[in-house]
Amino acid sequence: TDDLNTNGISTFNLTQANTIVSLDNDEIITIFYYSDLESAQQDTTNSNALPYQYTNTEPDEIIVAKVINAISGCQSYAEVQLKIKPNKILDIANMKGCDLGDGTGAFYFNTQREVIKNNLNLPENSSIRFYANEQKSRVGTEDYLPNTFIAEPMTVFVRIETENSCYGSGKFNLELEIFDIIENQEVLLCGSGSNETVLTAGFDSGPEDTNSYYWSTGASTPTISTNLPGNYSVVVTNVVGCTAESKILVIENQLPEINEIKVSNDRLEVLMVDNGAYEYTINNEEGPYQESPVFQNLPSGPVKVFIRNQSGCGSISGEATIIAYPKFFTPNGDQVNDYWQLDGLSSEFEVQTPIFIFNRFGSLIAQIEPTSSGWDGTYRGKPLSSSDYWFSVELENGEMLRGHFALKR
Repeated sequence: TDDLNTNGISTFNLTQANTIVSLDNDEIITIFYYSDLESAQQDTTNSNALPYQYTNTEPDEIIVAKVINAISGCQSYAEVQLKIKPNKILDIANMKGCDLGDGTGAFYFNTQREVIKNNLNLPENSSIRFYANEQKSRVGTEDYLPNTFIAEPMTVFVRIETENSCYGSGKFNLELEIFDIIENQEVLLCGSGSNETVLTAGFDSGPEDTNSYYWSTGASTPTISTNLPGNYSVVVTNVVGCTAESKILVIENQLPEINEIKVSNDRLEVLMVDNGAYEYTINNEEGPYQESPVFQNLPSGPVKVFIRNQSGCGSISGEATIIAYPKFFTPNGDQVNDYWQLDGLSSEFEVQTPIFIFNRFGSLIAQIEPTSSGWDGTYRGKPLSSSDYWFSVELENGEMLRGHFALKR
């Protein structure tokens, strides 16, 4: 056996001597161990033999092996000296296992066994066993861990034997290899056809990607491009051998559709055909965009509205003209706000009728041309008193524009 203490006392696994005392013919014999020859000879039922996990009573103790031939029943005896071999402490790297999602991992000790053999340059027939208990690893009991081991992170103890002798021991930790992958993804495709979208496995592979990829399309690259909606999947395998799958649903994102652009004085509102999640900007397709379809305090003149999905996918545009008008005017001869007139009219957006102005009783009191200076606040040449007045005009698209303003003296 091997041990770290220096007093010569340790626990021995006596079965390790079986091959030596049986001369490699242990298939037809049974072996029992005793403290002396007399005890071995007198124990005819073999019920008083030493336990196979035996702690010696003195350094370099000599015990006796009783060898019984199972066919003939003949017995023979041999002395076995129990010697402690100084333990060689080995530095063994930690082992990663594939995370099973419940706090445990799958660990394959055959892989770790080959790593240890290569790192220590051990003979091919070396025996490497893994234990959950340090004492059992020192003795070399038979209840070692299986080649496929499911466990939470823990410390594992290693015993290495060469030529039926302990070579050394060590320990390492079992660690979980967590594949932080997005199992289900949804990706928007900005319209099918020539537009493409890039699909990824849904996790950060780091600067040095050592993973292998297998896509449902047959590709083996970290990413793929597609211009078709549908279901895709990718299986990723890392250097530890752990695999994870990501399923990707590519959804074709139809371009938004404008129902109406409503203009009221200096306010513009975009009405869409559906209630999708859109964002809006005016006069510059690059933005900035806003979620509200309403724009206020706009200056008079032509306006171009851009609408796109909130994912930034695909945009359309529409045009309108802001026709603003003063909320009040002061016809007092100081050449400031002396006339009331619509603003924003142009040759590209003309009205079809004169502008009609009414008092609060609905009586027509003025009719002005869009190209004139405007209304001077008189009726039949006489100044009207301060009050609210209303107007209406038909635009070139057939829409009636109505509003009101104040005359102040």
